[in-house]
Amino acid sequence: MSDTDQDVIHKLVVQLGPLPQKFTVPRTATLVAIGQDTREPAIAVWYRFTVPHAGYDGPTFDQTWVFQVAATGQHFPADARVLGTVVWPGYAWHLLDLDRAVRG
Repeated sequence: MSDTDQDVIHKLVVQLGPLPQKFTVPRTATLVAIGQDTREPAIAVWYRFTVPHAGYDGPTFDQTWVFQVAATGQHFPADARVLGTVVWPGYAWHLLDLDRAVRG
């Protein structure tokens, strides 16, 4: 294994609908992109984070990201941050960060 830290990109799948969805991600996670998930009607969220080198034995920390998906015209919390919009035939879905915790 390498003795240097490495970065990796992972994907979350956020289901369509008005209910908040929670995801645990590494503390160093940053948003890379959002788009249509290719396997199901959902929104894909790609994030990047640092993986410590093989010899690292210190603590690791996580954070929680809370998302909601709203269609055009649907109500959502006024303090939510809009991360982006995914459009596919006939629909536009807006990804909301309910905790304003997502960096990117």
